[in-house]
Amino acid sequence: MVKYKFEFVKTTGLVLHWLVLLTLLTIQLLGIVSSIGTSTPFLLGKGGSAEVTVFRLYPTPLHFSLEFNKKKGSIRSELGSGKYTNPKNGAIRFDDPSETIKILAASELGTQIYEMFPSGYLLGEKDDSIAKRTFYPFVEDNDPAAYPWPPANELRPVLPVGFSILKFSVTDTGDVFKNENVIINIAPPIEPKTVHTHDYMWLSWATILWPFNLVALGVYGWYLIWKTRKMAKELQN
Repeated sequence: MVKYKFEFVKTTGLVLHWLVLLTLLTIQLLGIVSSIGTSTPFLLGKGGSAEVTVFRLYPTPLHFSLEFNKKKGSIRSELGSGKYTNPKNGAIRFDDPSETIKILAASELGTQIYEMFPSGYLLGEKDDSIAKRTFYPFVEDNDPAAYPWPPANELRPVLPVGFSILKFSVTDTGDVFKNENVIINIAPPIEPKTVHTHDYMWLSWATILWPFNLVALGVYGWYLIWKTRKMAKELQN
């Protein structure tokens, strides 16, 4: 009887270890999924639109950017110079703002017009084959060179929990961009330097340290396989 009780305790302990491993693997998977963005082609011009299916663990405000093609060694001046006056009266005023691009973004929980921000990815851009510009909620101020700062993040549509369809459509664009093919990038909830809502803070470690985590979990899994095989042989004897 004592022998069987001992074997039961050992077996139960091993099962608990497997449950712990599966739990940690699930958390790691959720962290990786929450750090992968979504991209889709997008046409700038009248009638330009796109639909994207996204998944979120928690309600998350919408952040997105556009990628523009360009020749290496060149600068697309129509995207803005990035030179600005320090924030004053709640706004940044650019010396050479970008041409207008406004996009209507809609989720199940809200709709908002976004405008292109002239700066944000300029460092080293000249030597790249793409130019990136982020978009912020549009606030009417009758000054095309001024942009609210900090951005009006409270106006961002929220992506609900689970799968949802996100729709984009062009509302206004400068002539230089009309009928240009670009890539729209929907930012993931967890980025290398940003977590877009505090609900994801507990998963950020799984994203930042994922290579080390996977190595540790792999070693843990190998140990449990070895332990399980050993116990199976003991129970057969």
